[in-house]
Amino acid sequence: MTGTYRLGARRTRIVMSAVLAMTALGATATEAVAAPARSAPHRIGAPRDFDRQLVEDLAEFGDEEEVRLAAKAALESEDPNAIREFLDHGMAEARKRAQDKKKDTDAENRKKIEAMRGTGGPHFNAEVERVLGPKATANDRASFLSYGADLAREQDAKEEKDAKDHAATLRKRVEMLATVGGPEVKKAARAALDAGNDAAITEFLDKGYLVAARKDADNQAAREKELKEEQEKLDKELELARKTAAAAPVRTKLLDAHADALKALTYVTDDLAVSVHDAREAGRLIGNNRSEERLYAYDQARADVIRRMEGSAFFARATRIHATQVKIHADFLTENGLPQDTRWAEVADGLAAVADAAVKAYETARSAANATADAASLKAKNTPKAYEQQVAQWRAYVDRYTEAAAALTAAAQKQAKVLADASAGAQAKAGQGS
Repeated sequence: MTGTYRLGARRTRIVMSAVLAMTALGATATEAVAAPARSAPHRIGAPRDFDRQLVEDLAEFGDEEEVRLAAKAALESEDPNAIREFLDHGMAEARKRAQDKKKDTDAENRKKIEAMRGTGGPHFNAEVERVLGPKATANDRASFLSYGADLAREQDAKEEKDAKDHAATLRKRVEMLATVGGPEVKKAARAALDAGNDAAITEFLDKGYLVAARKDADNQAAREKELKEEQEKLDKELELARKTAAAAPVRTKLLDAHADALKALTYVTDDLAVSVHDAREAGRLIGNNRSEERLYAYDQARADVIRRMEGSAFFARATRIHATQVKIHADFLTENGLPQDTRWAEVADGLAAVADAAVKAYETARSAANATADAASLKAKNTPKAYEQQVAQWRAYVDRYTEAAAALTAAAQKQAKVLADASAGAQAKAGQGS
């Protein structure tokens, strides 16, 4: 650029000098410019100096090598017309040779570049097509061969290296997932590594990983659900074992309390039965014969009835106490929630009703016995009607408590059966549960 500028400036300076010189000699500016086309030798010194200066500039700053060499040859020639000949013909011929050489060089360059098609990476191949394209110049092709090809190869090499480094990074990531991932992720990662190509690695990271991770998540959720269900089942079994362990001694206590209640109830019914026998005897003793001896025996029989009922108080209360214990144990078993213990409430309620009946029978029988008249009272009244009323009272006692004793006996037998059925049912359900 600097050489061209200097050459242009120098040419302008030389042309202006020639014009001034020719004007001084009486020539026009046009003639001055056209003067180099004349073949006649110059007879004036100034134009020769101008021509020589012009040729010197071309020899030093000319664009084409052929022009520079031809100009230098003209300057070095001993022929006085060599400079003029160069300006008139030699320069044009040199330029033609330069153009022909450029065409030949560009043709050779084009052949070289065409041979490079498809031999490099993306950038290199793209540059080859560009400099061979219709918009490219000979300078573009020369520049490509000079340094452009190397730059394109370097760019391709750099991108290839970057791609390999990136692929290595991705491979390491997949290797890590093949080690620490879930089962499905490990399997998919190992398959990608075994494929042995970068495309498989990329495909795994872009799509396969998400699919495998989702499978692992689903499998994990299913496993957690399974573990939760197993834990819940285990918890239920442990709770059942705890309840069973807690219920066993309570069930034993319930059975014992129930047996004690029935035993006490048996004593109550026995006392009622004996008191009925004694009451019947008391009525008989004052029925017809009212001698002192019979009245004495009557007092003994009446005292036996009262004493028997007084003694039965303990067993009546014991029946109720044991029934209450059965109720407490039955409530615990019911609240404990074992299926084999659902009938104990029925057992407890039935036994409580029987215990209440026993207590009521004892209390009314005792009151009835105490309400009868003793021998002294009968003797004080000493009327047939008084004796008849007392006999009727004893008969009513016998009838009422004979029936009460039978009812209590039947109730006790029923409760024994209910207890047996409940026990058998509990054992059967316990066997099914285990």
